[in-house]
Amino acid sequence: ASAEEAVGKHAGLVPAVPWGDPLNRLLASLAPLLPGRCVLDVSNPFEMTALGPKQAMYVPFGSAGAGTASVLPDGTGHVHALSQVRADAMGAGARSHALAPYVSNRVHDAGAVAAVAATGWVPVRVGDVEASALVEAAGPWALSRGTAGLGALNEAEARVAGLLP
Repeated sequence: ASAEEAVGKHAGLVPAVPWGDPLNRLLASLAPLLPGRCVLDVSNPFEMTALGPKQAMYVPFGSAGAGTASVLPDGTGHVHALSQVRADAMGAGARSHALAPYVSNRVHDAGAVAAVAATGWVPVRVGDVEASALVEAAGPWALSRGTAGLGALNEAEARVAGLLP
């Protein structure tokens, strides 16, 4: 099936392409289909180099999530989540029901938040999409260690780290 056919059958989309131009081109190509749906954005501002991925030196809009939001058409939901956790802690975080801090525009986002919860992570909204940097690779959630690993904290650990009130 084409990307258009796949998106047309579902209320949400989890783009699995690199951040930046590839993600922006994909979302632009699907723009007519996105209003009324929600994008679950797990992107981080990394660039591919000859030596592998590295964190981008310049991030338009200040964060990957805010950049993604800038290309989404009106009426499209946007949840930016699971960007704070390193791959090596993803499974441990899910098994221990670690918090999954997310930001969203609060448009059609219930399904995307439920999808995050279905992984075993516990979604906790920490702001609007403009606050995406909080939940990305260099943000405070990613740099805090929980018992399940870097970026995988339970509620008590998040409070001690000053990430929750």
